[in-house]
Amino acid sequence: MARTVGATNKTPRELRLEAKRLTERAEYLEKIEKLNKQIENDKGDKGNGR
Repeated sequence: MARTVGATNKTPRELRLEAKRLTERAEYLEKIEKLNKQIENDKGDKGNGR
């Protein structure tokens, strides 16, 4: 059942969906951070290999 207009509290379903979305976003951002670190490490290794 939908919330009434002006209702401030979220339903349990809405809270679960928001938690799932935030968890997925956090995993995605961690993956990006890991790949960026890997890129930085690869750049450093290539420059010192001469």
